[in-house]
Amino acid sequence: MFMKNDYFSVGEFCATAFQIRRCTGVADAFFFDWLISPGTSFDVVNKLCDAMFQSGNWDVVGEPGNEGIRVREKFSGLLFQHEFATNATGQIDTAKVEDHLVVAKQKFSYLKDKTVAAIKRSQRCVLVRAENDLVTLNDALVRANQMRACFMPINSGAKIVLASKNFENEYQHPDFLMVKLRACDAWVGDLPSWDRLFSIAENCFQFQGA
Repeated sequence: MFMKNDYFSVGEFCATAFQIRRCTGVADAFFFDWLISPGTSFDVVNKLCDAMFQSGNWDVVGEPGNEGIRVREKFSGLLFQHEFATNATGQIDTAKVEDHLVVAKQKFSYLKDKTVAAIKRSQRCVLVRAENDLVTLNDALVRANQMRACFMPINSGAKIVLASKNFENEYQHPDFLMVKLRACDAWVGDLPSWDRLFSIAENCFQFQGA
């Protein structure tokens, strides 16, 4: 599919970035691509990265049956599953976290600056976030307004797509889409659902001057 819009992942998890790359063919790396951004932790785009990755300001978290697989950076609330070294059982090697903090800070400071600059210059900017905890239209509107507060100062023309396999209904607005994904056991999600999401975004959004 030919894509005329520029798509940027705002999480919540890495399947969003995978699908953007798959459907657009654009492999550029951006800040949120391979991390987990719970709640409103995406507001890190408006914070100074100097405060991130401070010594001791982290812990290790996971989920039931898969404990200890992520480093949580406490200043931002972001979770890192692929950045830090793991042991033979796939859990974070806590003895190596501190030594990697400086490298991680440099990497994500660079990616943040790159992401903000790319969003700022895009004339057809679409921010995509898949978050399966979103169910109702009100859930989606609350999250969309939080995203607007963070990203509209960077690009006032940006559009937002929220996706969830648990949405009760779908919703279309000139600046905002709420798209239901079909349930899928694979971490990447249901591919036809994602194809449909991008098709809707390509057809729905209109950009002034683009």
